Amino acid sequence: MKRTHSSSQHGFTLVELLLALAVFSFVLVFVTTAFLQLFRTYNRGVTRKEVNQNTRLLIDDITDKMRIVSDPALIDTSQVAQGRLCIGSYSYVWNKLGATGTKIKVNGQEINIVRIDGDNLSACQAIPLSTNFTSVQATSMFSGRMGVQSMTVVPQVAGVTGLFSVAITASTTQTTFLDSLLTSCKADNISTAYCAKVSLQETVGLRNR
Repeated sequence: MKRTHSSSQHGFTLVELLLALAVFSFVLVFVTTAFLQLFRTYNRGVTRKEVNQNTRLLIDDITDKMRIVSDPALIDTSQVAQGRLCIGSYSYVWNKLGATGTKIKVNGQEINIVRIDGDNLSACQAIPLSTNFTSVQATSMFSGRMGVQSMTVVPQVAGVTGLFSVAITASTTQTTFLDSLLTSCKADNISTAYCAKVSLQETVGLRNR
């Protein structure tokens, strides 16, 4: 007597395979999207923190130098619009971010913003903002990723001697990440996550005001 053995093998149908692939693809897209969003949020936070900290350090440095000045005549703000501020024995020189034309260079290097130490006021006023000038005491105030969009140094109240308002707007140097007016960062994506803009203002009184 012969016995017949029968076995049946069960596999996935084409529909089941397609369904599993669709679920896997959905999960993969979801995880990838979440990771990219987290990546953008992190980079945006780090970039904004860097810009804010550096701008705060710059405005604090300028106001500290102004506080030790006893005579308002030792502060020359006449060249601020052209990228130079003279404070007693210090001066600040910068290239306005997004400006066209000849760039200011210090020791042959194009700058964002530097502080020139040991500069007396008459020398500061006499040196024109040419394409290049030499200084052995130039201290960079910003990293290469940051630039000054605008700076104003004006009397806080008309008729009040020795009280100034200092306002600085700075941002990351990639102007392509900003809108055409450089007023805000473009819509969020991986690249513009490295974009940030900060505006700070501080009032300072001169010594013996």
